[in-house]
Amino acid sequence: MSIWLMLALIFAPAVFWIGYAYYHDRIEPEPLVMAAFSYFLGFLAGWLCLHAYDILLPALGIPADPGPIQGLNLDFFLYCIVVVGLVEELFKLLPFL
Repeated sequence: MSIWLMLALIFAPAVFWIGYAYYHDRIEPEPLVMAAFSYFLGFLAGWLCLHAYDILLPALGIPADPGPIQGLNLDFFLYCIVVVGLVEELFKLLPFL
C-alpha cells in the first residue's frame, strides 16, 4: 500500500466530517481553521497515546503486548475495554482541557 493511499484513507473521514458539519450548520458555522485544528489535535493525541502505552502500562504492571492474554476470555475483554479504552479516551480529551 502506498503512502499516498494511506494518507488519503487517514484524512478522508476527517475532511468528510468537517465538510458535513460546515454545510449542515447554516446558522452559525464554526470557522474551518478551528475545526481543522481540533482534528489535528485529535491526530496528535492518538500519536501520543501510542507512545504512552510503552511508558504507562509497564509502570502499572500491565503488559503492553496483549498477546499472552489474547483469546476469548474475560482478561482480554477487560484489557481492551479498560486499558485501551481509558488510555485512548483520556488522550483524546487532553487537548480540549
